[in-house]
Amino acid sequence: IEHGIDTLPYGHCVFDIRVVMVHDGRAWTWFSESRLSAHGSDVSNVSQGGASIVTEDLLNAVLDGEAAQQKLHEIESESFALAAYLETLHPGGLMEIAFDFVLDREANLYLVEINTKPGLLHIGFLRSVFDRTPDEEPLFERWVYPHTSALARFLRRQLERRAA
Repeated sequence: IEHGIDTLPYGHCVFDIRVVMVHDGRAWTWFSESRLSAHGSDVSNVSQGGASIVTEDLLNAVLDGEAAQQKLHEIESESFALAAYLETLHPGGLMEIAFDFVLDREANLYLVEINTKPGLLHIGFLRSVFDRTPDEEPLFERWVYPHTSALARFLRRQLERRAA
């Protein structure tokens, strides 16, 4: 579907917005990152030479301030609604789920992919927590530590339910 959408560019790159929803056993938590394509590529894939950027920074670069905040709120709302709907179809069966969104040139939002086992966001996918550099610490604090903490809470609550 991504190839059929005239996507909003970020400089000379295309991008998508990855939202990872993690259920900690009580409630959904959301994390987002934006993934840029390699220069000249039409695929926003970090493992194919792309890069990761904070979603708020990307939206502020491609939209004006108020529109960027509204779009971020729309992405968050859609993500929570999608997670809640999928949870009704699979009660207690979803620990995490990811949604990939793109924006067209008018900034309309499109869901292009759903992943049920997305793994850690970019920096956590690429680096072990033990191999991180000091300049990567803010990225770990933003994405990896909260994400893994939510997963750990989910697993702990699952064990507590089974023991009860």
